[in-house]
Amino acid sequence: VLAYERYIRVVHARVINFSWAWRAITYIWLYSLAWSGAPLLGWNRYILDVHGLGCSVDWKSKDANDSSFVLFLFLGCLVVPLGVIAH
Repeated sequence: VLAYERYIRVVHARVINFSWAWRAITYIWLYSLAWSGAPLLGWNRYILDVHGLGCSVDWKSKDANDSSFVLFLFLGCLVVPLGVIAH
């Protein structure tokens, strides 16, 4: 979102208004809640990490349901944002 905001500001010389900023913040919160809430709703699960200091999704699960979450997490949180930034 910051990269897009800078792009609009520099290339098109438009000022981002308060309404746009609130929509962007709302989108960021909803996007992060969707991805972090999915394991709580049964799509994959959270497990204790290797060092026992925090929780993470179960990356090594062999279940097809869990593997689909890891795939969509990779696409939705890495590939798509990188594509938007590179565009």
